[in-house]
Amino acid sequence: MADFCTKCAKEHFGEGVEPDIDVMKEFESLDPGMCYSGYLCEGCGLIVIGKTEEGELRIIKLDGDSLNDWQEY
Repeated sequence: MADFCTKCAKEHFGEGVEPDIDVMKEFESLDPGMCYSGYLCEGCGLIVIGKTEEGELRIIKLDGDSLNDWQEY
């Protein structure tokens, strides 16, 4: 079964659809400076959900040979 993150669930299925990978729920459960890795989103690919020491959300996705940082949540 395909899993979609918060961003991709909204983009592919519209408002009101529950994501399989709830980015904000995972982010809120993190301690500062920590991350969850190994999420496989059908739209994004492999992603890492992290919280900076300052408490900011960071999403890193593996895109080919580079890592891209984005915060569209």
